[in-house]
Amino acid sequence: MPELIEARIEHFDDVYGLLRKLNDNITTKSRWKETFEDPFSTKEGNAGFILKDGNRVVGFFGGIYSKRLINGRFLRFCNTHSWVVEPEYSTKGLLLLNRFHKLDNFILTNFSASPGPYHIMKKLGWKEKSDASCIVMAHPLRRFLNKGSKAKNFYFNSDIVSLLNDQENEIYQSHKKFRLDFNVVINNIGHSFQVFKQVTYRPSAINRILPFGKVTFTLGRLYYVSSPEVFFNDRQYNIEVICKRQNWLGVILPTEYTERFGIKEFRPYMKKRPILYKAKDFDDKDLDLLFSEIFVLDLN
Repeated sequence: MPELIEARIEHFDDVYGLLRKLNDNITTKSRWKETFEDPFSTKEGNAGFILKDGNRVVGFFGGIYSKRLINGRFLRFCNTHSWVVEPEYSTKGLLLLNRFHKLDNFILTNFSASPGPYHIMKKLGWKEKSDASCIVMAHPLRRFLNKGSKAKNFYFNSDIVSLLNDQENEIYQSHKKFRLDFNVVINNIGHSFQVFKQVTYRPSAINRILPFGKVTFTLGRLYYVSSPEVFFNDRQYNIEVICKRQNWLGVILPTEYTERFGIKEFRPYMKKRPILYKAKDFDDKDLDLLFSEIFVLDLN
């Protein structure tokens, strides 16, 4: 009978053989190891759970913990990821999921479930939030006409630290080692802190008609924005400033913002990931992907 134990840093080398079977081509060993090293400094003491049969690791389900101040109260999250079990032990895989279900007062999330785990988790009461997003392009003519101008009231990366409140500073400090772009916009109604991640975009409609080669663009995907009413107050200008600085053609925004702020000029972004969560009395509008494997493993 396999034994269920907490995953800790000393187990990493044994677990890595399983992890390589997930996406070895796009994730390095050092990034996998960082998921075992408490990347967001919550000191929970484990990196998920392991199934062992004797000295052999036959199953793993990762967990990344965080504590967030949301609407005036601290909430504890556990982002589950990388559920992998050796084929001959597949019937025992639910032991790993059930162990997460036993965590007390945690909001469970999962942002990278493959079809099999996705359907299992849905059947066991996990809820799903829409991941619908859209692309808003920077105005190409303005980018060239304003090439020499300097944006006012914009601050980037390390220059923003003195402008951040406690919650924003926690996000910045815990994420600055990852491949992200941090901005602060200040205008007459307040200040807004944003976290973007550069992604590669391959427009399928264009690539289908090309006789050879593939066209790729770089875009910035918005993963977090504080005071969105501030950022979207002059959204086109703000997007153009950020895109010009980063050499992006546009940004990817959750459709909740395009709907809320009446943005009409966009095109659908077809790449989606399942956003699953299990919690009591939790409003999914407060759910984001910040404290997850998306950044630790550098996933798009």
